[in-house]
Amino acid sequence: MYGLFLIGHYLFIGSLLVAGIVLFLLSVLPDKRRFKPGGRLFFYSTTCITIVFFGLLVATQAELQLNPGEDLAEMISIFDNRSWEWEKSIRKGSIFDRSGLAERALAYSERNELGQYERRYPLGESSGHLVGYSSKLRGRTGLEGVFRRTLIGSQAGYVNNIVSAFSNRIMEFRHEGNDIYLTIDSRLQTASYEAMRGRKGAVIVMDPNTGEVLALVSSPGFSPKAADSEEMWRSILARPEEAPLFNRSLGGLYPPGSVMKLILAAAAIENNLFPEYISGPDGFTPKLAAKIIHDNEFSVYNMRGEYWPGHGRLTMDEALQKSSNVYFAKLAAELGAGMLGKQIKKFGFNSSVSWNTSNKILQNALVIAHAVFPEPVSMTEEEMIWSALGQYKVLVTPMHVALMTSTIANGGDLYKPVIELGRFRKTNGKAMTSQSAKKLRNMMRKVVASGTGYRANVPGLNVAGKTGTAETGTKKSHSWFTSFAPADKPKMVVVVVVENGGYGGGAAAEAARDIYAKAKQLAYFNNGK
Repeated sequence: MYGLFLIGHYLFIGSLLVAGIVLFLLSVLPDKRRFKPGGRLFFYSTTCITIVFFGLLVATQAELQLNPGEDLAEMISIFDNRSWEWEKSIRKGSIFDRSGLAERALAYSERNELGQYERRYPLGESSGHLVGYSSKLRGRTGLEGVFRRTLIGSQAGYVNNIVSAFSNRIMEFRHEGNDIYLTIDSRLQTASYEAMRGRKGAVIVMDPNTGEVLALVSSPGFSPKAADSEEMWRSILARPEEAPLFNRSLGGLYPPGSVMKLILAAAAIENNLFPEYISGPDGFTPKLAAKIIHDNEFSVYNMRGEYWPGHGRLTMDEALQKSSNVYFAKLAAELGAGMLGKQIKKFGFNSSVSWNTSNKILQNALVIAHAVFPEPVSMTEEEMIWSALGQYKVLVTPMHVALMTSTIANGGDLYKPVIELGRFRKTNGKAMTSQSAKKLRNMMRKVVASGTGYRANVPGLNVAGKTGTAETGTKKSHSWFTSFAPADKPKMVVVVVVENGGYGGGAAAEAARDIYAKAKQLAYFNNGK
């Protein structure tokens, strides 16, 4: 695209040269030759072609300058070195959180002692993956790159009239950029990052009733200022095992472990199945399988040299509370590939997850990786069951788990995530009925009240959730906790994954508890808020 833009420039210049040559030749030709039939035809045809060609190029270049389109504008902003100098001479717009308050801004510009403007990032490392940076050394990433044209004041729709557009785009006259407003709450963004305590993983905080993202955290993070500092940048690159530049919240694909039991429960409830199964010491063996599926307690007892008697007869409520692998393995076998596959599809697996936005650059810059679930009908029963338990080849992003959990919390609507404040909510369809969602919400409340998620309890707040312990094959298991609160009328979803954090009811649930405690302190759960 940028190459075509340059070709247009060269053609424009070329047309001027052609016109000059034609005029020069005509000026030196004798009058009698110039106005002979052949000379006259040459004169008029060349003049008309040149004028038409020149006019088309002028119109095209004017259109590209005044309204270059998102793709071209992005390429120009990267390859045109003049743009970096322009940014220093204007006060770029601020990136505000949902409050619009200056003291809660994620980014703003301030004049330095040389009279040039520099960007400030008050949230530091907690905002690096989201806000990104705008640096001549490193390029542009995140929202700084997505909204560059808005922030420097030349974005179409933000100029008052054509004169203003012309002065901004052509004459390079700048004074002050335009602000952008996010759905993010900077206080929750900071609290979520702190709750990770430097561990690898991610946090998503979301309003389940709108799809608005309140916090989007990848840990470890990085300060956007690092892009302009060789020392800070080298420090980041010196930690490849931590991958601080990788956005785990959107791009991290993890086995979900027992979090997937929510999908199994949803499929059963939607099909009016509420079986009771016995979870005994012998576990459950799928058809033609060599490996026995046991509950997590079996391994714990076995390591201590003790006998595991099993949970006994369990209802679905009790099985979710205890996160019984045996119960949900039997449930997956009863549901079969048909019912399971249908529910998986409704929850958006194997499909692209797009933002609720009209901004193509945002879609491309903040890409959400696809959640993967192998086609159930193509698997053996053993593979299907292990997939239903969140293992085998199943992979999800923290964002996808947040959307999945929001669907249960809001009554069955699978919303698109949104980060631009003020957009109307959009849905990707109905994943389950409101009646089914209510039954599942009640089950999830019991998980926190008296089950595996008890560490996420916050006094005075009814948190509902599901733990997940995802085996990695080589290292310690990943710790998952997905949740919402209040259980009876959800206003907030919190999803936490801690890489190699061990038991899901431990590290991840405790981090979620800290985030809920902060949200409660900020009056998020007061009546009318």
